[in-house]
Amino acid sequence: IRQSPYEAMFGVKAKRGIASSFLPGEQIANIETEEQLEEIANTSETEEQLE
Repeated sequence: IRQSPYEAMFGVKAKRGIASSFLPGEQIANIETEEQLEEIANTSETEEQLE
């Protein structure tokens, strides 16, 4: 159907993505695997809990 599941369901392209997340741009640019994303996200969550 040449569209994402979101587009098929709602009729528009998704407006959000990792670029609009809480992660800094320089970290996003270096992510190559899902595991790296999980590690960065978990590290950020831990830092927030310590504050």
